[in-house]
Amino acid sequence: MKLKLFFIFFALSISALLGLNVFSSIDIIEIGSKAPEPNMQMRGVSGEMFSLQELNKENGLLVVFSCNTCPFVNAWEDRYKTISQLCKVKNVGMAAINSNAARRDGVDSMDEMIKHAKERLN
Repeated sequence: MKLKLFFIFFALSISALLGLNVFSSIDIIEIGSKAPEPNMQMRGVSGEMFSLQELNKENGLLVVFSCNTCPFVNAWEDRYKTISQLCKVKNVGMAAINSNAARRDGVDSMDEMIKHAKERLN
């Protein structure tokens, strides 16, 4: 009975969220689109400032949205180095950007991103 009530509650919750159109505010950037704010300066884990425009190469720019806490990111971030090397060979720039705007402190702070990069990505 409890399981049945849980599924009913879950289904109603999803229906309510979809009815409120909660997900409509997500902007989708199509492959090949121009980057919004390409000249905005951002600090990398190296401490250097850069913009997407500066990282753009002859054959484009790969932007990877990442963070320290996402289990999906953590499961495949060991591929960043290989992807970065392939980008260099193909003359494509690469940037990994912390997309976790809701948590830019604690485990997703700049200090923690630097520590995470040293431990996991080097």
